Amino acid sequence: MKNILIVLIASLALGAVACIDDPKASQFDDISYTTDIGDTTSDSPDTDAPNGDDIGDVLVGADTGPDTGSDADLDVGDDAGNDADDDASNDAGDDADASADTSTDTGNDAGDDPARGPLIVDLGTAGDYVILASTGISATVGTTIVGDIGVSPIASPAISGAFALAEPPTTFTTSPIVTGKVYAANFDAPTPDNLLTAIGAMATAFTDAAGRATPDFVEHGDGTGDIDGLDLEPGLYKWSTGVEFANDLTLTGGANDVWIFQVAGNLLVGSDAIVTLAGNAQAKNVFWQVAGNATLGSHSDFKGILICMTEIVMQTGAKFHGRALTQTAVTLDANTVTQP
Repeated sequence: MKNILIVLIASLALGAVACIDDPKASQFDDISYTTDIGDTTSDSPDTDAPNGDDIGDVLVGADTGPDTGSDADLDVGDDAGNDADDDASNDAGDDADASADTSTDTGNDAGDDPARGPLIVDLGTAGDYVILASTGISATVGTTIVGDIGVSPIASPAISGAFALAEPPTTFTTSPIVTGKVYAANFDAPTPDNLLTAIGAMATAFTDAAGRATPDFVEHGDGTGDIDGLDLEPGLYKWSTGVEFANDLTLTGGANDVWIFQVAGNLLVGSDAIVTLAGNAQAKNVFWQVAGNATLGSHSDFKGILICMTEIVMQTGAKFHGRALTQTAVTLDANTVTQP
């Protein structure tokens, strides 16, 4: 009986040794662990793990083998393969969320500011000019223009007054009062075709702006077209009359917000009147579609894209920040004109 017990004990011992010497178990011999979860470099597992597996794969394999009885082994595996323990992962997620919140709530810049109001009016190549006219542009001494100007189908003599165009022109010419280039239908190719395209784009823009349906505001103001002193939010405005303001008009909105004013009659801006762009509103997003003529009173300060069926007149000393696009003529008198 004793012999049987001795043999049985010896067999069990050899089986234990065989388990210990199992080559699969030796896969873990080179793995080192650290109790410092925050250090993921100095005590990192041996990257030359058997079978080319990284530490995360080895520990997953270990989990499917004999249970070592150590939860710490699995925790360390999770930490090395993922980040840290559940609390650390949650903290990291919270930090990432905080970082994301910080990056998206950076203020009211153009990229983050959602557009309100109608879609912008596409100016096409008419938007390449600060002044574009079909029948002429005249200016007095004291006028300064920043941006390109052009006339078509009329020829360069229709650009008159203080312009003193340089001769001979090629595809363009210059003027001492224009910071930019001057174009006319009689200049060298491809200028005539380019101007013809721009004039067509101007007409298309006028039709687009005039044809916008479902206005947000109809006959806004006192019902007669007087909008003096108002603060207008982005939107589509429609009047069956002319529009005027004697003193001031404010447009409040964001950098991408759009205003379209459909004016069936004339636009009259009083002397010394001011258009104020509040918030981040931009002149390039304000469209004045005027079926009649537009008159900017002396020393007024006007902003926006003027798309007129007939003449645009800027009286003495008026300032204009925008684009003057007309199917007839533009008349300037010691004005400052700048493109948006």
